[in-house]
Amino acid sequence: MNIHFRTAKATDFDNVVELYVNNMDLRALTKATCKSEFHSLAILNLAQDFYKANMIMVAECKSEICGVIIATSAQTNQVAISFDPAPRLQKANMALKNTPQGQRILAERQDKLTSYHHKIQEDDGNSELLLICIDKKFRRQKIGSQLIEQYEAFLRQLGVNKYRLVSDNLCTYQYYDTNGYDCVKQEESAFNPDVTRFIYTKNV
Repeated sequence: MNIHFRTAKATDFDNVVELYVNNMDLRALTKATCKSEFHSLAILNLAQDFYKANMIMVAECKSEICGVIIATSAQTNQVAISFDPAPRLQKANMALKNTPQGQRILAERQDKLTSYHHKIQEDDGNSELLLICIDKKFRRQKIGSQLIEQYEAFLRQLGVNKYRLVSDNLCTYQYYDTNGYDCVKQEESAFNPDVTRFIYTKNV
C-alpha cells in the first residue's frame, strides 16, 4: 500500500470533514444522536482548527485522504494554511439552528465549552496535538504513528520538547498509555458525562 504524506491545503478541508465524521466517535462532543447534524458539528470544530493550526499534514492513498494531523505550537507565528473559517462557521451554525438536534448541539457548546480542546497550559510547552484521525480502512498501517513523528520532528525544529493532547474512552487512548505519553489528568467530558477525557503530555 503506497501512502503519501504531504502538507495540507485549504482545499482539503471538505475531505477532512468527511474523514472526521466517518471515523470519529462524536459522542464525545455532544449528547445529540442525529447523525445528520454531525457534519455541521464537525465543521464547527475543524474550521477553527484549520484556522489556528501551525501544522496540518495529510496522508493520501491513490489521491484519497486517509489520515490527518492538526497541531499547534506557540513557538511559531506561522500558520499552516491561509484559511478563513467565517463562511463555513456561519453556514454550519445556520444549519444547526434549523433543527431540534442542531439547537441542542449549539446549546451544549454555549453552556459548556466553546472548544472541545483544553486550553494549553504554560508548563505543557505551549504545543498541542489537536486532532489525529485515520480512516478505518487504513488502520494498522502505522499511518497515525508516522503523522505523529512528523509533528514531533516539527516541534524539535522549533526547540520544543513537550506537547499535549486530549483523548477519551471512545477512541484508542490505550495507544498513548503504551507509547511514551503521561496521563496527567482524567475528567468527565463537559459535553457528555458518559465520556471520560484523558489529558496526556509527551516529551520529544
